Amino acid sequence: MGKVIGGAMVFLIALAHGMVFALACVDKILTGLPPWFAEAIDRTFLVNLPGGALLQFYGILVLEASIALGCTISILRMEFLFKSQCLFLKISLLLSMFTFVVLGTGQRIFAQWGGDAAGFQGASNSFTCFGVSLLCLLMVQKYRPIIDTKITN
Repeated sequence: MGKVIGGAMVFLIALAHGMVFALACVDKILTGLPPWFAEAIDRTFLVNLPGGALLQFYGILVLEASIALGCTISILRMEFLFKSQCLFLKISLLLSMFTFVVLGTGQRIFAQWGGDAAGFQGASNSFTCFGVSLLCLLMVQKYRPIIDTKITN
């Protein structure tokens, strides 16, 4: 019974993460670079980075698309079944943690340099999402370890 619940949990984690990041990608593709993003970048030292706001915006889009694709591949490969190590899902969860750190750091920079108090709240939300992704990764690792840690005689 525990393996069935673990498999269902792994499936729901892949589905939820895939949907969140797929919807974020669709929104970015349909709306394009928002003016507020370019203005926020212009008020910080990030404007001096190569590519400016455009490269940073589409870099985030590529990260989010990679996560959505990894979760989709995980579901299509049926990694939630009993004998799978969930490699694509684990990589996607690691990428999501990296993405949330990037988003949270960016929001902190916007808040510090732009004087926007909402940026601090956004950064807090991003780091909370990082923690949720970490918790999901630990739960997947518990039910689908890459290395079997049980000692057998």
